[in-house]
Amino acid sequence: MKKRVNFNLNLRPVINKTVLILLLNLFLGNTIYAQHQLRIAGTVTDTDNVPIIGATVVLRDSPSVGTITDEDGKFSLQLPADAVLTVSFVGYQTQLVAVGGRTDLRITLQEDEKLLDEVVVVGYGTMRRSDLTGAIASIRSEELTKTNPSTLAEALQGKVAGVRVNSQSGEPGSGVNIEIRGANSINAGSQPLYVIDGIPMDVNENEVATSNQGNNTTGNPLAFLNPADIQSVDILKDASAAAIYGARGANGVILITTKSGRAGKTNITANLSYGVTEVTKRIDMLDGQGYANYRYENSPTSRAWAVDTNGDGILDSPKDVSHLKSHNWQDELFRHGAVSRVNLGMQGGRDNTTYTASLGYEKINALVKNNDFTSYSGRIRLDHQVSDKLKIGANVYWGKTVNKGVASSGGGGGSWTGLIQSIYTYRPVLIYDPSSEDEPVSLMSDILESYRKTDFNRVVGNAFLEYNISKSLRLRIQGGGTTTSSKLSEFFGSNTTWGRVPNGRAALRHTQTNAFSQTSTLNYDKMVAKGHIVRGIAGFEVNTYKFETLHTRAQDFEDQSTGVFDLSKALITLPTLTNTTETNRMSFFGRLNYTISNRYIFTSTLRADGSSNLGRGNRFGYFPSMAFAWRAFNEPFMKKQNIFSDLRFRLSYGVTGNDRITPYQNLAQLSPMYYASNGNLVYGTAPTTSENPFLKWETTHQYNLGIDAAVLNGRIALTAEAYYKKTNDMLLNSEIAGQTGFVKQWQNIGDMENKGLEFTLNTLNVDTRDFKWNSTFNIYFNKNKVLSLGGTADIPVRFGDGYLVDVGIVREGESLGTAFGYVWDGIYQINDFIWQNDSDPSISHANRNYVLKEGIPTLSGATAIPGVFKYKDLDGNNEINANDRQIISNSNPKFAGGFANEFSYRNFTLHMFFEGVYGNDIFNAFPTRVEAGQGSNAYNLTKVYWENRWTPENPSNRYAAISNSTDQYVSTYYVEDGSYLRFRTLSLSYNFQPKVLKVLGTTGLRVYASVDNLYVWSNYSGLDPEVRSNNNLLPGYDRLAYPRARTYLFGIDMTF
Repeated sequence: MKKRVNFNLNLRPVINKTVLILLLNLFLGNTIYAQHQLRIAGTVTDTDNVPIIGATVVLRDSPSVGTITDEDGKFSLQLPADAVLTVSFVGYQTQLVAVGGRTDLRITLQEDEKLLDEVVVVGYGTMRRSDLTGAIASIRSEELTKTNPSTLAEALQGKVAGVRVNSQSGEPGSGVNIEIRGANSINAGSQPLYVIDGIPMDVNENEVATSNQGNNTTGNPLAFLNPADIQSVDILKDASAAAIYGARGANGVILITTKSGRAGKTNITANLSYGVTEVTKRIDMLDGQGYANYRYENSPTSRAWAVDTNGDGILDSPKDVSHLKSHNWQDELFRHGAVSRVNLGMQGGRDNTTYTASLGYEKINALVKNNDFTSYSGRIRLDHQVSDKLKIGANVYWGKTVNKGVASSGGGGGSWTGLIQSIYTYRPVLIYDPSSEDEPVSLMSDILESYRKTDFNRVVGNAFLEYNISKSLRLRIQGGGTTTSSKLSEFFGSNTTWGRVPNGRAALRHTQTNAFSQTSTLNYDKMVAKGHIVRGIAGFEVNTYKFETLHTRAQDFEDQSTGVFDLSKALITLPTLTNTTETNRMSFFGRLNYTISNRYIFTSTLRADGSSNLGRGNRFGYFPSMAFAWRAFNEPFMKKQNIFSDLRFRLSYGVTGNDRITPYQNLAQLSPMYYASNGNLVYGTAPTTSENPFLKWETTHQYNLGIDAAVLNGRIALTAEAYYKKTNDMLLNSEIAGQTGFVKQWQNIGDMENKGLEFTLNTLNVDTRDFKWNSTFNIYFNKNKVLSLGGTADIPVRFGDGYLVDVGIVREGESLGTAFGYVWDGIYQINDFIWQNDSDPSISHANRNYVLKEGIPTLSGATAIPGVFKYKDLDGNNEINANDRQIISNSNPKFAGGFANEFSYRNFTLHMFFEGVYGNDIFNAFPTRVEAGQGSNAYNLTKVYWENRWTPENPSNRYAAISNSTDQYVSTYYVEDGSYLRFRTLSLSYNFQPKVLKVLGTTGLRVYASVDNLYVWSNYSGLDPEVRSNNNLLPGYDRLAYPRARTYLFGIDMTF
């Protein structure tokens, strides 16, 4: 019989015990959990101890639990004692913070170099890119230096939509023009305002003392600025962004921020590079014998060029000059140049003080022998956090450029006696006709026996004080200025082209400027309610700018041994020219930003500017702006979509001003005058300009519509802008009625408009562990039109010292920068004429009396014969005269832009950058000197012209005959397409691995090789399609500018 087991008796104690344990665990677990939940409070600041508003603080393991910091940078959360927080903010490195049982946290976020492009500099402050309501483009240090630029202008070229950089030539240190969204003015200038570390600075090319002997080029006053010292460049393009600068912001604003120190270990950087340069294009000219053959054909009776070969006393053949040296001036004067650069930098800091310092050096042995360009730069910056409330700092920047040699081009507005032009136009064999010509000198003498040196020095300095009055109110006081000094010394001996006739010629020119600016601002930043943030600024600013120049000339030196350094040896001293001007401005300004729910942003600004350049009753102008931005991406209905990773819309309107005219134009002016009295000249004065007490501000109204979008988690980002701006009351030096006793007067007349589109696309095409490929692309379209000239007549645009003088025109309804002339219609052919004896073919060409056939238009003021230019009769009256002229060129491109690709494979990086323009015209005056119809000036000829010129046996319809008597008319013959695509930079770099750096004792090492100006695709026949004359009313005009070099560069970057 089996026993029964009594389970109830045996299991009950166990069950009871188990239930008890479970109940105790549940109770104790809840108690323990509740005991480990803490109320955590904290403050998030940056490295300058400034609270960060809107920083995100979330639980790492549960991102749905979190908050954002308030206007004091504070936050509060209920969290477990062992929680780990993720703290992030745009532009800063994300930080993990372990609570560790603490209840009061102080968290300092470090700036993230990779995300700095999310923080942009705006007028008198900074702002997150996501908070922008205006059109602002930014370039960081890394992007600036990828193309190995020598100057800021080179660094910007082709990289920003809507910004056109156009240098005068390829000469080192040559003048440059930067236009933002087209030209706004006829006479008041279209250069943007530059602000370097908070110090506003107008660019005045006259600050660089340049020569007007043999050329009329200008220098670049910003050439002193070393791109290696620049941390960022922010370009304010629309009125909403630029209106805070009021009267000086009509042409846009370029904000330049130099590098600052950073707390931590001192870093020392060194960049060393060396390269060689070469001429990229040559023009085939006639050699010595070819030139002699040409001179014989042109002057068959000159014994200098013709010989009698059969002894009959008749000159019948060109002279054989094979026994004389035939000069190829391009080979003799051009060379392989060199460029060497050294940049040293140091930055660091400890406790509350940061510092940075740098030195820069660049030496360019130019393409022309005995010519070079040297630049030096030095900078030191110091910032100190005195206390939680007070911060002070100072920054000093020094730059110097030295340009030696006489190779300045004539560019657009210069003389044809410039050395660059002479390299192509000068006779290749040094014989001459003493009956009509001066004895020629070798071009090598112009280089070796001439002296020219231009020094330019600039010092920019500023100091500031920031005081936190309260948590939301900050006072900033900044003062600084810039001073420049430039000196030109030149001497041309009696064995040079320019010094031969006066028996030595010398000149000294000195320019000096002083500018001072003081700005005081109050900044307000507060979250006034949940989701409502107000930021504001109010300020006062005064600045002054003084310009002085002195020019002394002397000639006829019996003793030329000391040249320009002893003018007392000159027998003739020409009058000394001096000039001094001063401009003063005073301003009040304010800006208000209001953000609602991180989605709707409103911005308004107002600035009142007073200027001494304007009439007494009109000196103050008022310049408002309004803007709105909608962060559509932050809307609740966008949370469920997975296409866009950013989407913003921007709309703005604003008014800016311009007062950049020569000072004192509102006043009547007197000039020295000598009057005849009893056979003697008596000194006196006479009025030369009429006053205009009503002279007022030139104003520009601008509208802007923008969109910022990103997809695929930011891998594709697009910014698009559409704008319209209209300038009213243009400051114009207008002709006035003769009965007033004056010729011209500055007036407010005329209107001009610019409208356009801009697109910028950034893509991350491939992103793997070992390989990355990213691309950038920008393109912009701008259309300029002169709407009104206030009833005045067309304004002619003239270029002196040439066959073609009245080349351009400013006309209502047309763009600024147009040439005006005839439409070229080929070459007159023999069958266009009749001649003696019913056009008897047996009569030689030289003995025929040609008469145009009936129905073929005649050319007023000239005699038409076979082989000369003919033009279209546009009005159909069978006579070609001034009424048949029309607009024949436009200097403005239809569109322009640039694109880059960068490929990275492990430690290797390959960078390619292209930039170009399309649809602009260039008036190429070079053929007037090297083709037919040169009159008494026997310049050399191009081979293509000489070998294809019109003759009775070669009836060309492209190249005229030697005796072309109708080429001295402005016509479409000289107009060429200036479109180009330039392969600007190809570079390959390698970053060494950490194990190598450890052995070498460095923290960074990069080597690179690059080719700059690798290739240009263009149909332009000149040396380079990127040219700019020094006349802003017709920038697309070329008299053969200094060629642009191709540079092969090798360098190394080191960090210690």
